[in-house]
Amino acid sequence: MGDSSEGGKRPASRSVSCEEVRRERSGQRGRERGSDGGGGRDDRGPEPCKLFIGKLAGEAEERDIEDKFKRYGEIVSVELVKDKDSGKSKCFGFIKFADPEDADKVLRTMDGAEICGRRCVLARAGMGKGGGKGAPPPEDTDEKKGEKWVWMQKSEEVHIRFPLDPPATKKDINVTFKSTTMKVVIRGETIIDGALGGKVDVDDCTWLLSPEKDELQVMLTKVEGKTEAWKDLLA
Repeated sequence: MGDSSEGGKRPASRSVSCEEVRRERSGQRGRERGSDGGGGRDDRGPEPCKLFIGKLAGEAEERDIEDKFKRYGEIVSVELVKDKDSGKSKCFGFIKFADPEDADKVLRTMDGAEICGRRCVLARAGMGKGGGKGAPPPEDTDEKKGEKWVWMQKSEEVHIRFPLDPPATKKDINVTFKSTTMKVVIRGETIIDGALGGKVDVDDCTWLLSPEKDELQVMLTKVEGKTEAWKDLLA
């Protein structure tokens, strides 16, 4: 990784909870709507300098993200979203550049770049992967509890966490993805076996164990163009 003694000041890096991200965005939208009652133009939408980065490895830190992208332009901040209770990474975050052209360049050329052994997903912050015209798809970064799992969604990404007590090994886990269904078996017990809340791109779905082996993390990617929020994980 890069040496912190390299010239220039390091950009600000911090960890934030999903609640903080929602609060910040809600306040931003409220200020934009309340700035002037007239006009008719909706200023909501993607931030030109800020990118969403998803499908990160559980062990990836802000510095790993910074080191990967700092050569493409000045980075203002890196935010890695973490669980407010456990402090564990939710495997996604945000990176903000000083120049929107640098953000555009990274979005065009570095989507799928490898960080800590996993290929990341990049998208304009506030908009699903691939962009599009009009308002961005609704965001739903609230964690929801299932029978034996916790899940959340962010644009085209769906993240599912399964607590493991005691910790497990890869031999204990079997996860099968199909375009509309998923099966999760842990130590011979079927935890999920059924239809998903929407259609996924099987080639972009994956799973991994947390560094402590006490959590199974499953990442699903919705089919391109179908990034609307799911009503529930299972149909």
